[in-house]
Amino acid sequence: MNITETKILYAVLNWGIGHATRSIPLIKSLLNKGKKVIIASSGNALIVLKSEFPKATFVELPDYKIQYHSSFFWINALRNYGNVNRAVRLENRKIAAILLDSDFDLIISDNAYGCFNPNVKSVLITHQVEPFLPIKNSFIRKTIVKWFKNRYLNPFDEIWVPDFEGQKNLSGALSHGVKISKPIHFIGPQSRFESSSKNTFSFDYDVLVILSGPEPARSQFENLILRLFENAPFRAALVRGLLSLKQIDSETVDIFGLLDATSLLDLINRSKLIICRSGYSSLMDMYALQKRALIVPTPGQTEQEYLAEYHNNSEFFTSILEKDLNLDIIIEQISQQGL
Repeated sequence: MNITETKILYAVLNWGIGHATRSIPLIKSLLNKGKKVIIASSGNALIVLKSEFPKATFVELPDYKIQYHSSFFWINALRNYGNVNRAVRLENRKIAAILLDSDFDLIISDNAYGCFNPNVKSVLITHQVEPFLPIKNSFIRKTIVKWFKNRYLNPFDEIWVPDFEGQKNLSGALSHGVKISKPIHFIGPQSRFESSSKNTFSFDYDVLVILSGPEPARSQFENLILRLFENAPFRAALVRGLLSLKQIDSETVDIFGLLDATSLLDLINRSKLIICRSGYSSLMDMYALQKRALIVPTPGQTEQEYLAEYHNNSEFFTSILEKDLNLDIIIEQISQQGL
């Protein structure tokens, strides 16, 4: 992507840390090209970005406060709708206030839907141009999708999709074969990791579980893993993905908090099997590393459920629902690694 603008406001949604980690390579690229980049985010995403770019200038955005309490999509959607719209309005006001004091040539927003301004070229990075909705009635589904595009996508001048454009892609129907009035540019998968030779590493762990995503679904998955692994006949590690959590101890699992990219990459390379959510950032990371993973969608998050089904039994992924995950399946997956 040829970016001619020199002063850029780069906004990142705080939803777990996935949007932050996938923003790292593009921000690095911009800085290496001499662009002046101001980074805007909140919560754990902001923590990750500050640790990665300690010399950068940061602006704090309102938090979307998204939570997944239920395995039913519509319950989560209704509960989160008010917080999302409130955050979008506050984001837009924040951007307008920033522009009163600073001039920008370009605003790049990774899924922060309120980070645009009609007086500045504004770009949205998303892999979900067409949301996956569990609605059988095609008219109702199309009506809601049209409203979503008008409300959240059309205020931007361009859409950048972090994926390949052709048939071999990671996002499937979420961003391919969709109709939208704004130009779509496919910029390729974005990962903070680079592929490494698998044969140069010794394996310290049979299984590495990487947690991510909104609460309380993240903690519920963590508790499930710890219960499953109490008497596991294999070596396991768990990356919790957050700093601000109560310390937990386990006699059977090595537990890590929020790791930087180098430490996490080393841990991934030293593990035979990865278990993670089917969030798009996780898929891009595993693809970049050519690492096979067992992916478990967050219950009630239809985008992850679609991606899990789309990638099931593919070259790098096998998917399973959280309620069906058990030790026998994990042991079988370990044995299939061929390592």
